[in-house]
Amino acid sequence: MDSCPWIEFYIASNPPLRPSGVKQVMTWEQNQRILEILYEPQVPWFKVMTHNLWQAEVTDMIKGCLSKFIDECRVADRALGYATSELRLDIMSSPHAMPWAALLTSQEDYGRALDNYRYPAAMQALSYKQTWTGLVMEKGYTFERLTKLPDGWHHLGFPDSFEGLGPLLDCDMSHNLGGTMLYLGSNAGEHAITKAVAILDNLLQCALTISDHKHHLIYNESEGKTKFVYKYLSQIGLLQTTYATSQDMKTEYRLLRSAVTIRTATKRKDGWKSDSTSYPCKGGIEPKKTKSFSVFNGYRYKSKEASAISNLFKKAEVLILQDQQATQQGPNVDLLTACEGGSSSPGMGTASTDGISHTTLLKTTITSRFSPRFPTRHASNDSLKSENLICFDEDINIDCSRGQLSSKQQQSLLDDCAPIELMELIPLSSTSTTLPLESTQNDNQSLPSSHMASPLPPGDCSMEKTIHSSGRPRVDTEIARSLEERIKSLASMMQFAPGHATVRLKFGRFYIVNFAAEQVDVTSDFNGPFSGPFRRMANLLDDLEDATPSGHLRFSTVLSTIGPDADAIAGTSTPIPMWTKPVIEIILRVTCNFKGETFFVEINADTFDYTCQGPVIELGSVLVHCPQHPWDIKVCGDSSKNLDMSVLHRVFGQIIVNSLHINPVPNGITALELTANEKLGLVIEGVAICHVAKYSSTNTMDSNLSVVMTQKLSPGDTRDNRRQWSVFKRQGDYNPKMWFEAYLTSSRMEKIMQENSGLSIGGRSSWSSEDLSSQGLFFSLYGPALKMIGSLDKIGHYNDNGQSNDGGLTFGNSLAEEDARKGPVRFW
Repeated sequence: MDSCPWIEFYIASNPPLRPSGVKQVMTWEQNQRILEILYEPQVPWFKVMTHNLWQAEVTDMIKGCLSKFIDECRVADRALGYATSELRLDIMSSPHAMPWAALLTSQEDYGRALDNYRYPAAMQALSYKQTWTGLVMEKGYTFERLTKLPDGWHHLGFPDSFEGLGPLLDCDMSHNLGGTMLYLGSNAGEHAITKAVAILDNLLQCALTISDHKHHLIYNESEGKTKFVYKYLSQIGLLQTTYATSQDMKTEYRLLRSAVTIRTATKRKDGWKSDSTSYPCKGGIEPKKTKSFSVFNGYRYKSKEASAISNLFKKAEVLILQDQQATQQGPNVDLLTACEGGSSSPGMGTASTDGISHTTLLKTTITSRFSPRFPTRHASNDSLKSENLICFDEDINIDCSRGQLSSKQQQSLLDDCAPIELMELIPLSSTSTTLPLESTQNDNQSLPSSHMASPLPPGDCSMEKTIHSSGRPRVDTEIARSLEERIKSLASMMQFAPGHATVRLKFGRFYIVNFAAEQVDVTSDFNGPFSGPFRRMANLLDDLEDATPSGHLRFSTVLSTIGPDADAIAGTSTPIPMWTKPVIEIILRVTCNFKGETFFVEINADTFDYTCQGPVIELGSVLVHCPQHPWDIKVCGDSSKNLDMSVLHRVFGQIIVNSLHINPVPNGITALELTANEKLGLVIEGVAICHVAKYSSTNTMDSNLSVVMTQKLSPGDTRDNRRQWSVFKRQGDYNPKMWFEAYLTSSRMEKIMQENSGLSIGGRSSWSSEDLSSQGLFFSLYGPALKMIGSLDKIGHYNDNGQSNDGGLTFGNSLAEEDARKGPVRFW
C-alpha cells in the first residue's frame, strides 16, 4: 500500500564480494537509516530495507563502500575466456572481492561462509534455516494472496493470514517487505524445515489450482445458431416448484421471487426469439396421500433400548478438562516487517515495489533493484470461446512443474555487466549451511515429491493396485471434453482437501438472485421492447465466472417431495433400465453443537455403527447449465472434517448411540429418544433420517446413482434429561420436512479419496487427477448424467413452496432496492 513508508530494494555488486567484503559492508552500514540489510549470496546482492525518504542516502552510503572495494581490483587478463565486451570484464583476486569464475566453481562453500548474513538478526542463533521463494515465481502472489482462499478452505483450518502460518509451519518466520520471500528457522532439526517447505509448496500449488479453475459450462442441445437470455423463474413456471436452501428462509424466498435462470434463444426470420417453454406446476401434495418410494416398501427398523452413559460422561469430562489445560506454544513470528495502514513498521505486501523503475548506481559496478519477481512458472493462455455446443476452453490444463518457466522472460534483475552464468545461480529457495543442498526447493534432488502424503487407510492398496487397467472411455463431444477438463481441474484442488473429501455430480436447479431487471428477457415477441439482451455463449460464461464470487448464484438440490418422483429418477419403469436393483441404507443423522461448533453423528440404523464429521463444505464446483431443461447439473468437490480422529467426538458419538431408543411400528418410525443432558456443553440441535438407495449403472463402469430421501424429525419436550423426536405431521410449504435428492458417484474414486481422511492441512494426497481421468472415473459421473437430464423434465411438478407464479411474471426489486423504498416519501 502507498501508506507504508518503508521500501525494500536490492543492490548487486559486480564483481561479487568475498565474505570479508560482505562483513565490512554490514559493519559499516549499522546505522539508524537502515532498518535491515541482508546478503543473498546465491545472486549475489544486498537486500536493503529503509524509509522511502532515506533510500537515496542509504544507496549513496552503500555505493561508497562498494566503490572502495572496486578500486582495489585489477582487471584480469581477457585470456581467461570471457568475451571481449567491456561488460564481461573480470578481476584478479583482491582482499574484499573475488572473480566470477571463482564464485561459479565454489557456490556451496561461498553460501556456507556467508550464512550469518543471509537471515534476520533474530534468527541468527537458530541451527537450521532456509529461505523459501516460491511466491517469487508467481506473478502477483504474496503471502496475503496465498492465504486469501475461498471461505470453505478456511473452515477446514487453512490459515487466513500470514500469522496463521506460524502454528502450521511450527518454525520461526520472517518475510521480506514485498511479502514474496519467507525466512524459516528452527532448532528442532532439519526435518522441521523440510516439512515447512513442503507445506508451503502445497499451499501455493493449492492456491494456483483454485485460481485457475473455471466453474461454468453450458449444455446446448440446439442445432444451428443459439444465443442465451435470462428469464425469471416465474416466467417459465419454476418459481413455485423451486425449494430454496438457506438458513434464513424468509429472506431467501424474498430473493427467489425475482430470481432468474438461463434459457436459449434461436434465430428466426424476424429476429431472435427466446424459448417460451413453461413447465406446469400441479400444486402441492402431501406425501401420505401418494405412493411412497417403492425401494423402502416393507423395510422394518430395528428396535433398540437405551444403555448406560454415566461412565461416558465421566470420560468426556476428563477429556474436556485436559483440553482446557493444554497449552499450545506457537512459533515466534518476526513482526519486524509487519505494516498495517500508516504504521511506521514495514509490512508484508504493503509497499509493492513491482513496476517501479530501477536506479543504476554505478555504470558498470553497482546496480540497485527493487523486490525481485522471477519469471512465472507457467504462462496463462487465454481460453478460446465458441458459439457452438459449448465453451471450448481446452487450454486450461494446469502445469505444476517447477522447471517449466514462461518463454517470455522478465527483465533481468542483475547487473547489466554481470556474466550471463550468474543467472544460473538464482534458486527458488536458498538453504543455510546446516542443510544439505538437496533440500532446496528447486533442486531435483530435493523431496521426492512435494506431497505431504498420508498412507492409505488400512486394507487399501496402493494407487497402482486400486485403479484397474481398464481404458478411458472415448470422449467424442465438445461438451464431454470440456466437462472432463473442468472436473479434472476440480479434482486437482481436492488433492489438498483434508477430511472426508468427495467429488459428486448432483442434480438440482440453478438460479441467480439480486439480478438487474433490465438484463431480463420478459417477452416472447420478436425483438419486442422488453426482449433480450441476447448473449453469446462466450460472453455469458464470462459473466457467470465474474458473478461466481458474489454469492448471488444458487443451486437447489431438492428435486421432489413425493415417492413416485423418486422411482422415476431411477427409471425403474423404463423398458431398458439404466440402473440395477439398489442397495439400501438407513442413516440417523444427529446434528450436534459443542462450544459453538456444529458437527454430525451419523448412525447406521441396522448396525448402530457411527461416524463423526463436521459440516459438508463445498470447496469447488463445475456447474453445467441446461437451459433447455428445468434441472441443471453440478459437480461438487466437498469435504468435511474427519472427527473420527478426535477422541472426544468419538465419546460424544458413543453417548448419543447409547442413549438412542427406538420402538418401531410396522410402517416405519413414529418416534425415537435421545439424551437431552447438556451438562457437558453438548447440545443436540436436530435429527433427520436419511434413506439412501444406491443403484449401479448397467452400461457405465463404476457409476452409481444415489437417490436420498431425507426426513426431518420434530423435537418434543424434555423429560428426565431425554427428548423424544417424532415425524412431522405436516409436510410444510417453503420448508419441506421430507424431500428427495439425487447424485452420481464413482465407487473407485470414493475409495481412492479416502486417503484424504488422514491428510493434514498443507498436505497433498498421493493420487492425481490425471490418474482418475485416465481411468475414466470422471466419465462415470457426467456420462450417465448427460443422458439422464432429459428424463428429469417431469420431476418436481408437484413441488409447492407456497409462492405463486402470478400469471407468469414477477417483477421484483433487489433486497437493497426494496429496503430503500421503505424510507420517507420524497417529491420532486
